[in-house]
Amino acid sequence: MATEYLENVHRLALGIELIDTASERGLLHPVRVDIENGLPHSMKRVNAPHCGLQSFGRVPDSLCRHPSGRHALLYYPGIADNIILRIYDHSRYYVPRRLEVPLLTLKEFEDFEKTHLLQSNMHRLQRRPYLFPGAAYPVSSGATGIRGRVERDGQPMRWAFIEAMLPVSNQVVGRARSDDRGEFLLILSTWAALIALSRKFSVEIRVAGSTKAHEPDPADIQSIDMLWDLPLEILKELQPEEPDEVALGITLPADYVSVSRSVEIELGGILTGEEASFQFALP
Repeated sequence: MATEYLENVHRLALGIELIDTASERGLLHPVRVDIENGLPHSMKRVNAPHCGLQSFGRVPDSLCRHPSGRHALLYYPGIADNIILRIYDHSRYYVPRRLEVPLLTLKEFEDFEKTHLLQSNMHRLQRRPYLFPGAAYPVSSGATGIRGRVERDGQPMRWAFIEAMLPVSNQVVGRARSDDRGEFLLILSTWAALIALSRKFSVEIRVAGSTKAHEPDPADIQSIDMLWDLPLEILKELQPEEPDEVALGITLPADYVSVSRSVEIELGGILTGEEASFQFALP
């Protein structure tokens, strides 16, 4: 190479493709993917760019969102073996998530390149976390589901995991999360009613939450970091073709327990009101 040319090689440390749980496609609206370096975390302003600068070895504070909708993190000097991501949007289209993701070290990456094994290890460089509809999510006409609220001791229960199952078969037909106000939007799969074969049908709603209500520490942490108690979901290193159950939102956090009750739903409608509210009590 001529001396007047300067070679600059970037290597992908992590690619994130976020999936809308309701549509099982890419997101309807952009979200932010911050790199969290301890609590409290300072969230980006509404009008802040969706791309953390990484040029000239700069340490990023967020993953860069590309026009494809995917987010990317490049290797940089001093990068850790894992990274904590905080995924959120200020408009409440989606419920935030907080994920710890293992990374290949740069040496592992370069060894795979040299031995031509990089392609067979791409599943370790790419993750597809699912995001769940938030309070402002645009519900399409004819959708079937529940818009409700989870409470514990009369107070909003933050970050509950909600799951809808068909009776008898226990087949899961929808998943949701409650937000910081305890509100959730559960949209059932389009084929749920077809299986039930009825205009009105019952589903078993399972609500899971932490065994204890977390107290803010310090007391004013909410004013600094409104997502301070968002549970950390830890993604593991995957084998090829292994389902990523944490990214899919299937795996409960270690300290979560669940309770359930039956709810009758009408096809093509969103259930609201008293029937859509859940009082969480430890089993």
